[in-house]
Amino acid sequence: MKVTLWDLLSLISFATPVAAAVIEGQKARGIGILVGLVLGLCIGVAGFLGLRKGGGYVLKQLLRKEQTLATFFVVLTSAFLYLAAFIWSFVLGGLATYLTRSVIHYLIAA
Repeated sequence: MKVTLWDLLSLISFATPVAAAVIEGQKARGIGILVGLVLGLCIGVAGFLGLRKGGGYVLKQLLRKEQTLATFFVVLTSAFLYLAAFIWSFVLGGLATYLTRSVIHYLIAA
């Protein structure tokens, strides 16, 4: 089985929020690491599944209509899809950092 660029980007979109949340949780020590791990895993799994399903749908529609579309348009759309997947991993990392920080501050304040 070959590993494609799409598979790699999917894995990155899973690992980025997990790493970002755990790093943010380490700043609070103790329970913060656990909170970061749980939130990171939840966001990572959701991002991975969203990327696989959403990207798979777009690619399926693109391949289905490939006969009627110009080759340049197909290549351009594929390139933008890869770029969007790469940006998606950074958005998920930022979301994981923000949510972990918010939850930890809420737990400490309570």
